[in-house]
Amino acid sequence: MKIRRPLAVTAAVILVGTAIATKLAATSSGGEAHATGITAATQVTKLASTSLLLSIASTGKRLVAVGERGHILLSDDNGGTWRQASVPANVTLTTVRFASASTGWAVGHSGLILQTRDGGETWTRQFDGIRAAQATLLAAEAGGSPERIKKAKLWIQDGPDKPFLALLALDEQRAFVFGAYGLSFMTDDGGTNWTPMDDRLDNPKALHIYGAALVGKSIFLAGEQGLILRSDDGGNSFRKVPSPYDGSLFDIFAGPTGDLAIIGLRGHAYRSVNGGDSWAECGHPGEESVMGGIALSDGRYVLVTAGGHLLVGDQACRTFSSVDVPGAGPLAGLTLRQGGELALVGAAGYAQAQIPPYFSEAGK
Repeated sequence: MKIRRPLAVTAAVILVGTAIATKLAATSSGGEAHATGITAATQVTKLASTSLLLSIASTGKRLVAVGERGHILLSDDNGGTWRQASVPANVTLTTVRFASASTGWAVGHSGLILQTRDGGETWTRQFDGIRAAQATLLAAEAGGSPERIKKAKLWIQDGPDKPFLALLALDEQRAFVFGAYGLSFMTDDGGTNWTPMDDRLDNPKALHIYGAALVGKSIFLAGEQGLILRSDDGGNSFRKVPSPYDGSLFDIFAGPTGDLAIIGLRGHAYRSVNGGDSWAECGHPGEESVMGGIALSDGRYVLVTAGGHLLVGDQACRTFSSVDVPGAGPLAGLTLRQGGELALVGAAGYAQAQIPPYFSEAGK
Protein backbone atom coordinates (compact mmCIF):
# COMPACT_ATOMS: atom_id res chain seq x y z
CA MET A 1 0.00 0.00 0.00
CA LYS A 2 1.41 3.34 -1.04
CA ILE A 3 1.34 6.30 1.30
CA ARG A 4 -0.36 8.90 -0.87
CA ARG A 5 0.01 12.11 1.10
CA PRO A 6 1.78 14.73 -1.08
CA LEU A 7 5.47 15.08 -0.36
CA ALA A 8 7.49 18.29 -0.36
CA VAL A 9 11.07 17.45 -1.31
CA THR A 10 13.06 20.62 -0.68
CA ALA A 11 13.28 22.44 -4.00
CA ALA A 12 14.00 19.38 -6.09
CA VAL A 13 10.77 19.16 -8.05
CA ILE A 14 9.35 22.65 -7.96
CA LEU A 15 12.48 24.61 -8.85
CA VAL A 16 12.05 23.47 -12.45
CA GLY A 17 8.77 24.85 -13.70
CA THR A 18 6.29 27.48 -12.68
CA ALA A 19 4.76 25.91 -9.56
CA ILE A 20 7.81 26.69 -7.44
CA ALA A 21 5.93 28.20 -4.50
CA THR A 22 4.48 25.03 -3.04
CA LYS A 23 7.34 22.51 -3.04
CA LEU A 24 4.83 19.72 -3.55
CA ALA A 25 5.47 16.48 -5.41
CA ALA A 26 4.14 12.94 -5.11
CA THR A 27 5.99 9.80 -4.08
CA SER A 28 4.61 7.83 -6.98
CA SER A 29 7.79 6.28 -8.39
CA GLY A 30 8.15 2.56 -7.90
CA GLY A 31 10.50 1.06 -5.36
CA GLU A 32 12.40 -0.84 -8.05
CA ALA A 33 13.41 2.40 -9.82
CA HIS A 34 14.60 3.89 -6.56
CA ALA A 35 16.61 0.78 -5.73
CA THR A 36 18.34 0.99 -9.12
CA GLY A 37 19.34 4.59 -8.44
CA ILE A 38 20.85 3.63 -5.10
CA THR A 39 23.33 1.23 -6.68
CA ALA A 40 24.11 2.94 -10.02
CA ALA A 41 27.01 5.43 -10.03
CA THR A 42 26.32 9.01 -11.06
CA GLN A 43 27.33 10.05 -14.56
CA VAL A 44 30.04 12.65 -15.14
CA THR A 45 28.77 15.59 -17.20
CA LYS A 46 30.19 18.99 -18.08
CA LEU A 47 26.77 20.52 -17.39
CA ALA A 48 26.63 19.44 -13.73
CA SER A 49 27.55 22.87 -12.35
CA THR A 50 24.65 24.47 -14.25
CA SER A 51 22.09 21.76 -13.45
CA LEU A 52 19.78 21.62 -10.44
CA LEU A 53 21.73 21.95 -7.17
CA LEU A 54 19.92 21.87 -3.83
CA SER A 55 22.49 22.33 -1.08
CA ILE A 56 25.98 23.74 -0.61
CA ALA A 57 28.50 23.64 2.24
CA SER A 58 31.96 25.01 2.94
CA THR A 59 34.69 22.87 4.48
CA GLY A 60 36.85 25.96 5.02
CA LYS A 61 38.96 25.72 1.88
CA ARG A 62 36.51 23.90 -0.37
CA LEU A 63 32.93 24.36 -1.53
CA VAL A 64 30.82 21.21 -1.91
CA ALA A 65 27.44 21.28 -3.67
CA VAL A 66 24.91 18.47 -4.25
CA GLY A 67 21.90 18.04 -6.50
CA GLU A 68 20.06 15.98 -9.07
CA ARG A 69 21.30 12.63 -10.45
CA GLY A 70 23.68 12.21 -7.54
CA HIS A 71 25.86 15.11 -8.59
CA ILE A 72 28.42 16.23 -6.02
CA LEU A 73 30.55 19.15 -7.15
CA LEU A 74 33.80 20.44 -5.64
CA SER A 75 35.48 23.81 -5.97
CA ASP A 76 38.92 24.58 -4.57
CA ASP A 77 39.09 28.12 -5.96
CA ASN A 78 36.14 29.71 -4.19
CA GLY A 79 33.60 28.77 -6.85
CA GLY A 80 35.72 29.74 -9.87
CA THR A 81 35.81 26.22 -11.29
CA TRP A 82 34.03 23.00 -10.43
CA ARG A 83 34.66 19.28 -10.83
CA GLN A 84 32.56 16.21 -10.03
CA ALA A 85 33.34 13.88 -7.18
CA SER A 86 33.10 10.10 -7.44
CA VAL A 87 29.61 9.15 -6.20
CA PRO A 88 28.20 5.57 -5.99
CA ALA A 89 24.55 6.56 -6.60
CA ASN A 90 22.54 8.60 -9.09
CA VAL A 91 19.50 9.70 -7.09
CA THR A 92 18.82 13.33 -6.22
CA LEU A 93 20.78 14.55 -3.22
CA THR A 94 19.01 17.15 -1.09
CA THR A 95 21.43 18.17 1.67
CA VAL A 96 25.17 18.19 2.44
CA ARG A 97 26.80 19.03 5.78
CA PHE A 98 30.33 18.72 7.17
CA ALA A 99 31.38 17.99 10.73
CA SER A 100 35.01 18.88 9.95
CA ALA A 101 37.14 19.76 6.95
CA SER A 102 37.42 16.06 6.09
CA THR A 103 34.25 14.33 7.34
CA GLY A 104 30.79 15.04 6.01
CA TRP A 105 27.53 13.48 4.88
CA ALA A 106 25.14 13.94 1.98
CA VAL A 107 21.56 12.63 2.00
CA GLY A 108 18.75 12.44 -0.49
CA HIS A 109 16.11 10.45 -2.28
CA SER A 110 15.66 6.70 -1.79
CA GLY A 111 16.71 7.12 1.84
CA LEU A 112 20.31 7.48 0.75
CA ILE A 113 23.10 8.48 3.14
CA LEU A 114 26.61 9.03 1.76
CA GLN A 115 29.74 9.83 3.73
CA THR A 116 33.10 11.34 2.85
CA ARG A 117 36.26 11.28 4.95
CA ASP A 118 38.50 13.14 2.53
CA GLY A 119 36.74 16.48 2.19
CA GLY A 120 34.37 15.35 -0.55
CA GLU A 121 36.79 13.74 -3.01
CA THR A 122 35.22 10.30 -2.61
CA TRP A 123 31.96 9.11 -1.09
CA THR A 124 30.74 5.80 0.29
CA ARG A 125 27.17 4.60 0.65
CA GLN A 126 26.41 4.06 4.34
CA PHE A 127 22.63 3.65 4.33
CA ASP A 128 19.60 3.57 2.04
CA GLY A 129 15.83 3.30 2.10
CA ILE A 130 15.82 -0.50 2.00
CA ARG A 131 17.97 -0.76 5.12
CA ALA A 132 16.08 2.12 6.74
CA ALA A 133 12.73 0.31 6.46
CA GLN A 134 14.23 -2.94 7.72
CA ALA A 135 15.90 -1.22 10.68
CA THR A 136 12.64 0.54 11.56
CA LEU A 137 10.74 -2.75 11.51
CA LEU A 138 13.28 -4.43 13.79
CA ALA A 139 13.12 -1.51 16.23
CA ALA A 140 9.32 -1.49 16.13
CA GLU A 141 9.13 -5.22 16.82
CA ALA A 142 11.59 -4.87 19.68
CA GLY A 143 9.50 -2.05 21.14
CA GLY A 144 6.22 -3.91 20.66
CA SER A 145 4.31 -0.99 19.09
CA PRO A 146 1.63 -2.37 16.73
CA GLU A 147 1.19 0.99 14.97
CA ARG A 148 4.92 1.41 14.42
CA ILE A 149 5.20 -2.19 13.19
CA LYS A 150 2.37 -1.60 10.71
CA LYS A 151 3.99 1.56 9.40
CA ALA A 152 7.40 -0.12 9.03
CA LYS A 153 5.88 -3.01 7.07
CA LEU A 154 4.25 -0.50 4.71
CA TRP A 155 7.64 1.16 4.16
CA ILE A 156 9.18 -2.19 3.25
CA GLN A 157 6.30 -2.88 0.86
CA ASP A 158 6.63 0.55 -0.78
CA GLY A 159 10.35 0.14 -1.42
CA PRO A 160 12.99 2.87 -0.96
CA ASP A 161 10.88 5.75 -2.27
CA LYS A 162 11.12 8.21 0.63
CA PRO A 163 13.81 10.90 0.78
CA PHE A 164 15.91 12.29 3.57
CA LEU A 165 15.63 16.08 3.56
CA ALA A 166 17.50 17.38 6.62
CA LEU A 167 20.89 16.62 8.10
CA LEU A 168 22.67 17.74 11.25
CA ALA A 169 26.31 16.75 11.83
CA LEU A 170 27.35 17.46 15.42
CA ASP A 171 30.85 15.99 15.06
CA GLU A 172 32.64 13.21 13.18
CA GLN A 173 30.82 10.54 15.20
CA ARG A 174 27.37 12.00 15.86
CA ALA A 175 24.87 12.94 13.15
CA PHE A 176 21.10 13.03 12.63
CA VAL A 177 19.07 12.68 9.42
CA PHE A 178 15.38 13.45 8.96
CA GLY A 179 12.96 13.33 6.07
CA ALA A 180 9.61 12.43 4.60
CA TYR A 181 6.85 11.01 6.79
CA GLY A 182 8.88 11.65 9.92
CA LEU A 183 11.84 9.47 8.91
CA SER A 184 14.46 9.96 11.62
CA PHE A 185 17.81 8.24 12.19
CA MET A 186 20.96 8.94 14.18
CA THR A 187 24.50 7.63 14.43
CA ASP A 188 27.01 7.89 17.25
CA ASP A 189 29.74 5.83 15.59
CA GLY A 190 30.49 7.84 12.46
CA GLY A 191 27.77 6.18 10.41
CA THR A 192 28.74 2.55 10.86
CA ASN A 193 25.26 2.10 12.34
CA TRP A 194 22.15 4.24 11.87
CA THR A 195 19.47 3.88 14.54
CA PRO A 196 15.76 4.63 13.96
CA MET A 197 14.49 7.38 16.26
CA ASP A 198 11.04 8.24 14.94
CA ASP A 199 9.62 7.09 18.30
CA ARG A 200 11.59 9.86 20.03
CA LEU A 201 9.74 12.61 18.15
CA ASP A 202 6.40 14.12 19.16
CA ASN A 203 5.21 13.76 15.57
CA PRO A 204 2.14 11.48 15.61
CA LYS A 205 1.04 12.53 12.12
CA ALA A 206 4.45 11.57 10.67
CA LEU A 207 4.84 15.03 9.17
CA HIS A 208 7.72 15.69 6.79
CA ILE A 209 10.82 17.25 8.38
CA TYR A 210 12.69 19.75 6.19
CA GLY A 211 15.24 21.46 8.42
CA ALA A 212 17.44 20.82 11.46
CA ALA A 213 19.65 23.15 13.48
CA LEU A 214 21.76 23.19 16.63
CA VAL A 215 21.18 26.27 18.78
CA GLY A 216 23.32 26.30 21.88
CA LYS A 217 22.89 22.79 23.29
CA SER A 218 19.40 22.30 21.84
CA ILE A 219 18.44 20.62 18.56
CA PHE A 220 15.54 22.10 16.60
CA LEU A 221 13.56 20.59 13.72
CA ALA A 222 11.11 22.24 11.32
CA GLY A 223 8.65 20.72 8.87
CA GLU A 224 5.25 20.70 7.27
CA GLN A 225 2.10 22.10 8.85
CA GLY A 226 4.21 24.42 10.98
CA LEU A 227 5.93 21.58 12.81
CA ILE A 228 8.68 22.71 15.21
CA LEU A 229 10.37 20.22 17.54
CA ARG A 230 13.04 20.77 20.20
CA SER A 231 15.42 18.42 22.00
CA ASP A 232 17.29 19.50 25.13
CA ASP A 233 18.82 16.08 25.83
CA GLY A 234 21.06 15.52 22.84
CA GLY A 235 18.37 14.00 20.64
CA ASN A 236 17.01 11.42 23.06
CA SER A 237 13.58 13.06 22.92
CA PHE A 238 11.91 15.84 20.94
CA ARG A 239 8.91 17.85 22.12
CA LYS A 240 6.66 20.15 20.13
CA VAL A 241 7.31 23.87 20.26
CA PRO A 242 4.37 26.27 19.75
CA SER A 243 4.44 27.35 16.12
CA PRO A 244 3.49 30.78 14.77
CA TYR A 245 2.50 29.37 11.37
CA ASP A 246 0.56 26.32 10.18
CA GLY A 247 2.15 26.10 6.73
CA SER A 248 5.31 24.31 5.68
CA LEU A 249 8.59 25.50 7.20
CA PHE A 250 11.52 24.75 4.89
CA ASP A 251 14.52 25.74 7.00
CA ILE A 252 15.57 26.60 10.53
CA PHE A 253 18.86 28.18 11.52
CA ALA A 254 20.66 29.85 14.42
CA GLY A 255 21.89 33.41 14.70
CA PRO A 256 25.20 34.51 16.25
CA THR A 257 23.62 35.51 19.57
CA GLY A 258 21.56 32.40 20.24
CA ASP A 259 18.52 33.61 18.34
CA LEU A 260 16.63 31.29 16.02
CA ALA A 261 14.86 31.77 12.68
CA ILE A 262 12.34 29.68 10.74
CA ILE A 263 11.33 30.27 7.12
CA GLY A 264 8.80 28.76 4.75
CA LEU A 265 5.92 29.06 2.34
CA ARG A 266 4.80 32.35 0.83
CA GLY A 267 7.53 34.41 2.44
CA HIS A 268 6.76 33.49 6.03
CA ALA A 269 9.73 34.08 8.34
CA TYR A 270 9.89 34.28 12.14
CA ARG A 271 12.54 34.89 14.79
CA SER A 272 12.78 33.73 18.41
CA VAL A 273 15.16 34.98 21.08
CA ASN A 274 14.01 32.53 23.78
CA GLY A 275 14.50 29.10 22.27
CA GLY A 276 11.19 28.95 20.46
CA ASP A 277 8.99 29.76 23.45
CA SER A 278 7.67 32.73 21.49
CA TRP A 279 8.11 34.07 17.96
CA ALA A 280 8.07 37.46 16.27
CA GLU A 281 7.20 37.70 12.60
CA CYS A 282 10.03 39.08 10.48
CA GLY A 283 9.34 42.08 8.32
CA HIS A 284 7.53 40.34 5.46
CA PRO A 285 10.20 39.35 2.90
CA GLY A 286 7.58 39.07 0.14
CA GLU A 287 5.24 36.43 -1.28
CA GLU A 288 7.87 34.04 -2.63
CA SER A 289 8.54 30.90 -0.63
CA VAL A 290 11.78 31.17 1.33
CA MET A 291 13.91 28.08 0.79
CA GLY A 292 17.08 28.64 2.81
CA GLY A 293 18.77 31.09 5.11
CA ILE A 294 21.84 31.90 7.19
CA ALA A 295 22.75 34.51 9.78
CA LEU A 296 25.86 36.63 9.26
CA SER A 297 28.40 37.31 12.00
CA ASP A 298 27.08 40.88 12.30
CA GLY A 299 23.61 39.53 13.11
CA ARG A 300 21.92 40.17 9.77
CA TYR A 301 19.82 37.51 8.04
CA VAL A 302 20.27 36.36 4.44
CA LEU A 303 17.51 34.38 2.71
CA VAL A 304 17.05 32.83 -0.74
CA THR A 305 13.68 32.40 -2.42
CA ALA A 306 12.00 30.10 -4.90
CA GLY A 307 11.58 33.18 -7.09
CA GLY A 308 15.33 33.57 -7.41
CA HIS A 309 15.85 36.47 -5.04
CA LEU A 310 18.46 37.09 -2.36
CA LEU A 311 17.06 38.94 0.66
CA VAL A 312 19.17 40.64 3.33
CA GLY A 313 17.47 41.49 6.62
CA ASP A 314 18.57 43.60 9.55
CA GLN A 315 19.69 42.25 12.93
CA ALA A 316 16.16 42.16 14.29
CA CYS A 317 14.74 40.54 11.14
CA ARG A 318 12.38 43.51 10.72
CA THR A 319 13.20 44.80 7.24
CA PHE A 320 14.63 43.17 4.13
CA SER A 321 16.32 44.48 1.01
CA SER A 322 16.54 42.53 -2.23
CA VAL A 323 19.86 41.82 -3.96
CA ASP A 324 19.83 41.01 -7.67
CA VAL A 325 21.55 37.75 -8.70
CA PRO A 326 21.53 37.81 -12.53
CA GLY A 327 20.84 34.44 -14.15
CA ALA A 328 20.57 32.56 -10.87
CA GLY A 329 17.00 31.35 -11.35
CA PRO A 330 15.04 29.87 -8.43
CA LEU A 331 17.34 29.37 -5.44
CA ALA A 332 17.47 26.50 -2.94
CA GLY A 333 20.41 27.06 -0.58
CA LEU A 334 23.43 29.15 0.33
CA THR A 335 26.60 29.34 2.41
CA LEU A 336 29.47 31.76 2.95
CA ARG A 337 32.55 31.53 0.75
CA GLN A 338 36.06 32.44 1.82
CA GLY A 339 36.28 36.20 1.98
CA GLY A 340 32.71 36.50 3.23
CA GLU A 341 30.90 36.39 -0.13
CA LEU A 342 27.80 34.27 -0.68
CA ALA A 343 27.74 30.97 -2.56
CA LEU A 344 24.26 30.10 -3.86
CA VAL A 345 22.69 27.03 -5.50
CA GLY A 346 19.43 26.44 -7.29
CA ALA A 347 17.74 25.55 -10.56
CA ALA A 348 20.55 27.04 -12.68
CA GLY A 349 23.33 25.47 -10.60
CA TYR A 350 25.93 27.58 -8.81
CA ALA A 351 25.82 31.36 -8.42
CA GLN A 352 27.57 33.89 -6.21
CA ALA A 353 26.73 37.27 -4.76
CA GLN A 354 28.30 40.07 -2.77
CA ILE A 355 26.89 40.84 0.66
CA PRO A 356 25.81 44.48 0.73
CA PRO A 357 27.59 46.61 3.32
CA TYR A 358 26.05 46.96 6.75
CA PHE A 359 24.31 50.24 7.44
CA SER A 360 23.51 51.13 11.03
CA GLU A 361 20.12 52.46 9.97
CA ALA A 362 19.07 48.91 9.06
CA GLY A 363 19.60 47.74 12.62
CA LYS A 364 17.54 50.42 14.32
